[in-house]
Amino acid sequence: MAVLTIAIPSTSETLELSGVSLSYNLKLESALRDYQKGYTGVGVKKVFSSRVVRSVVLLELTNLSRDDYQKLYIFIVQKIQFMLKEFTVTVSSEDLGRGTGAPVNKCRLTVKDSTGMVKPKPPGLYDVQFSFMYTN
Repeated sequence: MAVLTIAIPSTSETLELSGVSLSYNLKLESALRDYQKGYTGVGVKKVFSSRVVRSVVLLELTNLSRDDYQKLYIFIVQKIQFMLKEFTVTVSSEDLGRGTGAPVNKCRLTVKDSTGMVKPKPPGLYDVQFSFMYTN
């Protein structure tokens, strides 16, 4: 069992769920982004490159109680507002890319709404897929 903490920086908005049963998948995506940005006065193209490494994390929270599910759902909808606000995620006993129990910062949800995030499991339990991304 783990403690999941989700916090919005520079505010007092924090959600902590204790005794969470979870599994997770951490995927690192490297992207070499080449793009053109205008021309010089003599017509020579300027090409800029940047190496962007993104970490995509899928937390699968299983057997959440109704109360914990509602707290999480309200936090996602009202505080994080899906993809709009950045947040920090800490899982007490897992390494999400910064070391065991260390927070990952500047996270954003990768979904715009709750479609497919939640699966009710009788009797009164819920499985939630919480997918987010951050840049290394």
